[in-house]
Amino acid sequence: MPVLYGTADSPACRAVYMTADALGLKLEKKQVSLDKGEHMKPEYLKINPQHTIPTLCDNGFIIWDSHAIIAFLVGKYGNDDQLYSKDIMERALIDQRLHFDSSVVNNFTRTILNPMLYNNAHISVDEHRESILKTYALMEKFLRSYPWIAGKKLTIADLSLIPSITSLDVIVPISREDYPNLTKWIEKAERLPCYVENENGLNLLRDLLSCRCCCPCTEDISIKSGFRVTSREFVEMTMKLYFFEAAPPVRSVLMTLKALDITVELVRLNLSEKEQLDASFLELNPTHTVPTLDDNGFVVWDSHAIMQYLVDKYAINDELYPKNFNKRTKVNQMLFFDTSILFPSLARAVRPVFYDDVTSIPTENIVVIEEAFSFLETFLSSQEYLAGDVLSLADICAVATVTTIELFHKLNGDMYPNVKAWLDNMKSLDFYSENLEGLQKFSDMLLPLLKP
Repeated sequence: MPVLYGTADSPACRAVYMTADALGLKLEKKQVSLDKGEHMKPEYLKINPQHTIPTLCDNGFIIWDSHAIIAFLVGKYGNDDQLYSKDIMERALIDQRLHFDSSVVNNFTRTILNPMLYNNAHISVDEHRESILKTYALMEKFLRSYPWIAGKKLTIADLSLIPSITSLDVIVPISREDYPNLTKWIEKAERLPCYVENENGLNLLRDLLSCRCCCPCTEDISIKSGFRVTSREFVEMTMKLYFFEAAPPVRSVLMTLKALDITVELVRLNLSEKEQLDASFLELNPTHTVPTLDDNGFVVWDSHAIMQYLVDKYAINDELYPKNFNKRTKVNQMLFFDTSILFPSLARAVRPVFYDDVTSIPTENIVVIEEAFSFLETFLSSQEYLAGDVLSLADICAVATVTTIELFHKLNGDMYPNVKAWLDNMKSLDFYSENLEGLQKFSDMLLPLLKP
C-alpha cells in the first residue's frame, strides 16, 4: 500500500487524497505535523530534503509535490486515462492548469495559510484580497467554455485546484454573482464521491484558522541528433511563440526549441508598452503571460506545459521528457520545484526593483534564494542532472532561472559545488546559446536600477 506523508489541512495533501479516492486506491496516511516541526526531523529529511508535504512512498519509490504525485498515481493505478488524458493536446491543457495551480494559486497557501497555521503569524487577508479575486476571475474565464477546468471531463487539474480554491474561499469568499462559472464548478465538485476527502480537510482548516487568526469564516547527450523533430517544415509553417526574450520562462522554451531543432514564428510582445494586455492577445491567453504558444490554433501557455507539449508532440524520442513512468514523475517533480520554489525566489527578489523603486535586493529575499540553492545542491549530490543522470526539461527550466539570479547574486561554488558543476555543464551544451541574448536583456533592464 502506498504511504502518503501529509496533513488534511493542506490543500496539496487533499488533492492527493481526492485523487486516490477517485482511483479507488487506499493510502496509508501518515500524519506530519508542521507546527511541531516533524517535517524537519532527520528521518523525514532523508526521504524529502525539500521538507514539504505531501510526500509519497510507493514500494521504495519516493516522490514529492502533489501535482507530480497525482500524475504518478493515475499513470500507475488508473484503469484508463480519463483523469490524465494521453492525448497530447488534452494533456497539455491539463499540465498548464497544474502549473497554474502550482505557481499562482498555491502561492497563497505559502504566503497566507501556512504562516497563519504553522507560524502563528498575523496575516492581513485584505492585503492579498485583490490578488485572490484576480485568481478567481482567471478561473471564471477558464470555465466559461467547459464544465471542468481543462475541458469536458474531470481531470487531475480539477482534483488539484478544487482543494486550493475552496481553501481560498475560506478566507476570501467566492461571490456567486461575480463568479457564476466558478461557483457551478465547485458545486459539481461537491457532488463527487471523492469530495469528502476535501470536505474533511476544509473543516479542519476552518477550525484551525478560527483558533489562530481572524478570517471571514473563520535529459553526455547528443543534442544534434537525439531530440530533433521529424517534420521541421510543418512546424515552421504552423507555430507561433509569443515571447519577450528577457523572461527566464521564455528562454526555457527557446532553449527547448533549439534542442529539438524546431523553428517557430516568433512574435515579440513589448511588455513595457502593455502589448500583453491587447484584446487580441487576451483572447489567446487570459492570464496575459509569456511565453504563449499557438500551434495551428491550439494555444497553450506556461513554459513548463509548452515544453512538455513540444517534446510529446514533436521529438523523435523522449529523452528530455521520458515516457518511462517513474522517470517522468521525477522530471515532473523538478518542474514543479521550478514553478513553486526556484522561479518564485527570483521573482520575489526582482519584482520590487522593477515595480516599487527598490534599489537593492533585501536580505530576506537572498535568504530565500540561498535556500533554493541548497535544495539544488542536495538534489545534485548523487546525480548529474536534476531528475537523474540524464538531461531533462527540468534542467533547462532551472538553468534559465539560476543564470538570471546570478546577475545580482553569484552562486557560491564553494558552498554549492554540485550546482556549480551542473551549471558549468549546462552552459557547455549547444542549446544554451538561446539563453544568452535574453539574459543580457534582463541584465540591461535590472542592473541600472540597483545601487552599486
